[in-house]
Formats: sequence, structure tokens, C-alpha cells
Amino acid sequence: MREFIRNGARPQSWDNITRWIRCIESSGLDIHWKDLKSVTEDQRKSVLTRICAMNMKKSPGGHTTERASFQTVVAEDRECIREQYALYQADLTICCGTGWDLRWALGLDDVEVLETTRGIKWFLNAEQKPVIMYSHPEARVQNSLLVYGLVDAVREVFRNQSVGQIPAH
Repeated sequence: MREFIRNGARPQSWDNITRWIRCIESSGLDIHWKDLKSVTEDQRKSVLTRICAMNMKKSPGGHTTERASFQTVVAEDRECIREQYALYQADLTICCGTGWDLRWALGLDDVEVLETTRGIKWFLNAEQKPVIMYSHPEARVQNSLLVYGLVDAVREVFRNQSVGQIPAH
């Protein structure tokens, strides 16, 4: 996956992830959609080098995963998922459709699931860092809604953490 991302990945998923990163790194400044709409391969190559990406499913497969088989694979790979996630020491985790599964794989089922004022669910990992449960970047939703919905959630989570409104577990 590292080489895939280093080479610019594929636009279908990674254009939206590139947009997410650009907005999250914008120090709270809004970026107009006209400046985000088009994403080049060079932009992906530059921006994506600043993140870690992790697939929950460790075995190769098709474009779409069946829910039941995915849960089986996550259960089989649980220890590997925990080890890999721990290596990253992420300040922010965005789960692209797999938040409940990551929460379970990390043994955090008893951790409170919080919700932003706009209904985005999230929790704190064992290091007290936010894990946002969000849509897959290829969800059949207008790209601008996927981008600004996540940016809004990230801003609220970090704003609430900075003023001490997040319960510790």
C-alpha cells in the first residue's frame, strides 16, 4: 500500500482523502470547493505522504467486501490489526466505513461512543486520541458533502478536546 500511495494511488478513493487532508491541515481556514474540486496525481502524491493508511482486511479481494465475510476476516486478523494500529500512534484516525469494526478489534467496545452536533460518531482510542467513524471516500454522496462533513466533525472534535469537554475513559 505504501508504494501504491507514493505513486499517487487512484483518484476514485484518494481524491477525497487528499481533499480531507488539505482541509484538516488548513489551520481552521475554509477552502472553497473550486480550489478542491480538481485533484491532480501530483497533489495526491504530495499530500498522501503525510498520512498512514491501513486496510482492516489483510487478505486480497475484490473492490467490494461482503459485510459477513469482512467481520470474519477482522476477527481472524484482530491481533495483526491491533499491532499495526499501535505502530502508527495516530493523533487522529478516520475510519472509512469501518469504525465499529476497528473499535471492536482494538478491544474498545466499552469505550463511550460520542457524537458531534451534526451526528458524526467517534470515540477515543486507548491513547485518548479521536477516532472518527465516517463514510468511505467513495460513498455515493456528493464529494463536497463528504469533504465538508468530515472537516466539520474534525474541527468540532478537536475544539471540544481543547476546551476539556471530552470525557476521559
